[in-house]
Amino acid sequence: MRRIALALAALSVAGCAAADGQSSGAASFVYAIKQAGRSLLEPPGERKTIISDVKPARYEVSTLAVGEEKDLARQRGEALGFVSSPALDRYLDRIRARVAAASGVSDIPGRVVVLANPAFAAYSTPDGNIYVAMGWLPYLQSEDEMAAIIAHELSHVVLTHHSADLLSGFQQRAQSIQELGMSAKMAVANRPPSRDEQRALQGSQLLTVVSEKMIMPAWNRRQEAEADLLGVDLLVRAEYSPVAMVTMLEKYQAWEKQTKEADEAFQARAGEVMKKDVAEGVKMTLNRLLENLSASHPETGRRLSDVASYLDRHYGELALPEPQTTAWSEMRLVPEVREVTRNYDLAFSARKLLERGKPSDAHAYARDAARGRTATDAYPNWILAKSATAVGRNSDAVAALERAIKANEPVREVYDEMIFVNEQQGNVTAALAWTDKASATFGEAARWRPAKIRLLRKSGRLAEATALTLTCTVETPEWRRLCQEANQTPAGAAAR
Repeated sequence: MRRIALALAALSVAGCAAADGQSSGAASFVYAIKQAGRSLLEPPGERKTIISDVKPARYEVSTLAVGEEKDLARQRGEALGFVSSPALDRYLDRIRARVAAASGVSDIPGRVVVLANPAFAAYSTPDGNIYVAMGWLPYLQSEDEMAAIIAHELSHVVLTHHSADLLSGFQQRAQSIQELGMSAKMAVANRPPSRDEQRALQGSQLLTVVSEKMIMPAWNRRQEAEADLLGVDLLVRAEYSPVAMVTMLEKYQAWEKQTKEADEAFQARAGEVMKKDVAEGVKMTLNRLLENLSASHPETGRRLSDVASYLDRHYGELALPEPQTTAWSEMRLVPEVREVTRNYDLAFSARKLLERGKPSDAHAYARDAARGRTATDAYPNWILAKSATAVGRNSDAVAALERAIKANEPVREVYDEMIFVNEQQGNVTAALAWTDKASATFGEAARWRPAKIRLLRKSGRLAEATALTLTCTVETPEWRRLCQEANQTPAGAAAR
């Protein structure tokens, strides 16, 4: 019981605000223990503003940081690609700098990146990078609303919320090592595990499940609430309208409702596709999940209520500025930004038409999307390749796919499809080469390890497959199950 109590106490505070100065690594755990009396049930921002606990200091980089460029490469592999628009990037980075200066924390690393994603999504990473989906752009009405999104995500960085991932990862790795140790012990002793050994392993697994399914989601929801409220503080200090946090969340709530209705129709379509092509149906579903990752967020109505109460409680007597609509409108009308936004909107529409079984219309939209400033962008060309294939224009599809592969901002799905097509055609060597290309392109991301293990076994390279499975299990336990399953692939003949 003492072990569980200590673990839960640590879990309840990992990633909380660096009120005594920014902390990282071992210092994060020391700070967590100092704050162990803090309850998850105590609403943030009740007695004082969140920013009052953030002390002016130089930002200390998280031990989870991998470096700005490597982080960008990895996030390319997790998302649907980045949108290239220097004018838009400069504008968003100016907003970020203004908000960051308001925090009192200096030298916060990172930049703002626009994702080729039609959803209302945004997130930040331990490296300080902020990722904002393009789906937001047509619906925001002021610079203040974009500042609200950036302020929320920057708050996660300032409050070192990513420290919670450090404890979660440590726990998963510990369980993986325990399982590997038991397996090795049983292999040497040539006997099954004893009842006590089984109980110990089950207890460890139960603790992991409890933390992942109950404690961590609850703490993540608290972190989202804190980020909303510190975001309000940052907007006030940066002289933006804090009411923009409310109007931004209202837009998000409306999008959630619309998405729920669209998802029901999408699942029906995906079911029909799966009847004809299981692999394609699965890919459709996974890509949809990439667009709609928000399970750790509290219910949006509750967030709106909490932000409104916080504003009234701490800023009710303050004369609030009006939202800055002119600057936002002018930025949207910059020729480069207008063309890039239009073309990606066409590409998003083309993808929806493909999902609805309208390939001819999708191809017409995709051709327009892959022109002008986006003629060599990966996402529009990937959609063009898929729609061209659907209407039987194979040479056009090949040309579009080649442009997508050579693009400065690559898209993960292109590499996934090259691996899939080569494997289906029996060209295992080429498929293996594409797993290495994908890993190198996307910052040595672990997501291609299961595919590589499977292909190594098909190539008869069993020792390499086993070694990579061990590395995957210890270093990236979130991919452990898929790596271990891949290592069960029937062995092929070794190349001579």
